[in-house]
Amino acid sequence: MSISSFIRRPITHFANKLLQKASIGLTTRVVHSRHHWTWDAERKLSTRTNSLSCSSGVLVRRTSTVSKSIQGNLQHAELTADKELQLQWDDGYVNRYPYVWLRDNCRCEMCYNSQIQVRRTSVEDLDIDIVPLSVSVDHDENSCTVTWPDRHESEFEAQFLRKIEFREKQSVKSLRLWGSDLLSNMPSFRFGDILHDNHALLEFMERLRDVGLVMLKDVPAQEGQVNLVAKRVSNVRLTSFGPVFKVENKRRPSDLAFSHQKLALHTDARYYNYTPGIQLLHCIKQYTGPGGESTFADGFKAALQLQKEDPEAYHTLSSIYLDYTAVGTDFYKYHHKSSWKVIMTDRYGDISMVNFGDPYRDVTHMSKENIHAWYKAMKVFYNIMNSQHNLVKFRMKSGEMTVFDNTRVLHGRTEFNGDRRLEGCFLDWDDVYSRIRVIRQELGMPI
Repeated sequence: MSISSFIRRPITHFANKLLQKASIGLTTRVVHSRHHWTWDAERKLSTRTNSLSCSSGVLVRRTSTVSKSIQGNLQHAELTADKELQLQWDDGYVNRYPYVWLRDNCRCEMCYNSQIQVRRTSVEDLDIDIVPLSVSVDHDENSCTVTWPDRHESEFEAQFLRKIEFREKQSVKSLRLWGSDLLSNMPSFRFGDILHDNHALLEFMERLRDVGLVMLKDVPAQEGQVNLVAKRVSNVRLTSFGPVFKVENKRRPSDLAFSHQKLALHTDARYYNYTPGIQLLHCIKQYTGPGGESTFADGFKAALQLQKEDPEAYHTLSSIYLDYTAVGTDFYKYHHKSSWKVIMTDRYGDISMVNFGDPYRDVTHMSKENIHAWYKAMKVFYNIMNSQHNLVKFRMKSGEMTVFDNTRVLHGRTEFNGDRRLEGCFLDWDDVYSRIRVIRQELGMPI
């Protein structure tokens, strides 16, 4: 999500039930261990620590409550016996700040480079038992100054300190789950708009982040267009196929994608330890005969459905690692190896990635007692993804470009026999997230 959003075993079970009730607006309260959820009039599911908010097929994960208001003036500062600075604002808000944290987060020019937002100091030189000599409040500047034993002074703006809550930082990520219904309302953008308009580019990237699959239209039917989009967004991710690759029927293909064969649903390049996050595919020429249709499935939605319908299969796919290997010569000679679980989860137990690709799946090295269970679970998962409710299937037209989340969306194609030419490249999510923040900051929008 970073990208990461959703699946903790207790969360998923009840979230799906609430999703079912969303369309009829029922009021529901679910209590399960640490999770207390209510379905309110705005159709948002909320909890104090971890939550999923659901609205019209949208899941929003929140890792803390909304930050308190940062308005108000600093009124009083006091050094306490338990090595914390206590501050009080004129609206009654009170918070405490450990001394060692204050010294480590000094924002003076000697300790912090504000231009590039990095520390100049090191933990190596930090006295973890440090105690200030004094503290003072400047009501005119709405700040406080802490004086340390070496006479160094740390001035803190009240607004900066008010934002600090000493609990897990809020992280909100909304994802729109979809199935075959996406075919009729897939997010689409004009190619020229995202090349020349930062507002359009920002919307394009944020829809890609939230939906996972978007379409660019009116793209010139010639090579080099994916590179223009990639450079407008961030940087091309180099792989063993080069910075840009041609997807066409080759006599001696270095990858099954470069042939006429059917490609089952998969995510690309799982033989990398750091897999490419985003793929762009531009249709330059479409085959006029039967076949050559593109297929897509939302791996997160399918995983949620799997967890609800077959918890044992979900547990198997989120527990067992598979080995992936790629050997060959293309842009350079390569021999890649890596291991992934089909369903990867983050530190919260929520889905962070869906990984699978039959062609590069290596010889299975799991224990014998797990082999049959794994194959059975994978068959169930495949059937869910390929069901008529979940599979998106269409024929790309010349001048269209699909852009999709390679950590979430599985893609494939039907077999064809003829001249079909696409051009593709990869991006990394870190670069795209950075670009989103930069543009939002330039446009005066919250980050």
